[in-house]
Amino acid sequence: MIASFLTALNLLLVAAEVALTPDGGASPAPLLALALAAAVVLTVAVAVLVFRLLADAPPARPTRPIDPSAPLAQSDPDAAGHPRPRAPGRAAPAA
Repeated sequence: MIASFLTALNLLLVAAEVALTPDGGASPAPLLALALAAAVVLTVAVAVLVFRLLADAPPARPTRPIDPSAPLAQSDPDAAGHPRPRAPGRAAPAA
């Protein structure tokens, strides 16, 4: 598979070199189109390869199982050291 990538890259470089030389032929447009097509094919092949490698990776799992009976860890807002938020202005007296 790597050999095919290297072959496609070599084709891309040769086509680009021939297309960009002033005496590359009657018209460099077909060779430039070939170079761009090879670049697109190479990019798609690499994207498919990366997608397959990522799809085969095992999903992330938690390091330990979650105990459903464990209480949730919450901070106590009335504990010492916790500022209590207040509304601005004076508080209305309770009726």
